[in-house]
Amino acid sequence: MEHGEFYYRAGVCYYKIDRFDRAMPYLDKARRFFALDPMYVEKELQAEMIPATSYRKRANTRRRKRIF
Repeated sequence: MEHGEFYYRAGVCYYKIDRFDRAMPYLDKARRFFALDPMYVEKELQAEMIPATSYRKRANTRRRKRIF
């Protein structure tokens, strides 16, 4: 799961500096890695929620509703 953790942290870093376009691919890769192991359900959900909040910040309600 080291790969998933790397992608997750990189995505969060990009998210924190408002580079949502860069954060999304990393968070998507992290979510796919975390989905492989049931121990990482919480991290998988976090990797899904961050893109939804970025869509909220950018007022993209159609994509946000699809995620939620």
